[in-house]
This record gives sequence, C-alpha cells and structure tokens, in this order.
Amino acid sequence: MSKTNLEATGATIILIIVAVLAFCKWAYPALDQNNTDTTAVVTIQDLQQQQVFRSSTTDFRYIVICDTETFVIKSSLANWKFNNSDLFFRLERGKKYRFRVAGSGKGFWTDYRNILSAQKVE
Repeated sequence: MSKTNLEATGATIILIIVAVLAFCKWAYPALDQNNTDTTAVVTIQDLQQQQVFRSSTTDFRYIVICDTETFVIKSSLANWKFNNSDLFFRLERGKKYRFRVAGSGKGFWTDYRNILSAQKVE
C-alpha cells in the first residue's frame, strides 16, 4: 500500500469513529427516554430555572433538586410530553411528590432523569 492509501484509510477510520460518536451523543438520550419508572416519594429542596442562549433563541431549562436526587423537566417526544412550564410552576419547595420519570440519570451521554408527571403526596 502506498502512503497516500494509508493516509486515506486512516482518515476514513477517524471519520467513521467521529460519526458513530456523534450518532451516540444524539441517539442515546432519545432512546433513554423510553426507560420510564416511578421514583420513591421525594421532597423538593429547590427549584431552578436556567436560561440557555443559543444563537438567536433563548430556551429555559427547569431543574428540580430533591432530597435524594436531582431531576430535569424537559420535553419528551418519546413520552409525548411538552408541558414543561406548567409542570415546573406547579411544584412547591418543601412539599413531597411522587414523580413518574424517564431516563437513567446523569451520565456521560445523558442528563438528569426527566420528570414526566408529578403527584403531590399529603
């Protein structure tokens, strides 16, 4: 094999690796939303609203910090959930809730588990 062929083969392999990693970064969190279960009862300690600026748009990110875990409230096409603001602003600090969540938790490829619904526990 000539030097040019080896360079082309090496570049192709690097391109394939980058493409696979980019696909995993996009696909894994989407597939992770199918992983749904119900958490134990949690007490909300803090509610945080973060602004995320992207070129010409501003998005909001809703973080729910509880006594046992931190959650996020975001849209989920896999679970047909798009009421992020409604859900976030109904939650109250110091109250107990039972959350139905999706996801596996904070990791290299994933974000915090996503709250799909919340039920106040008296």
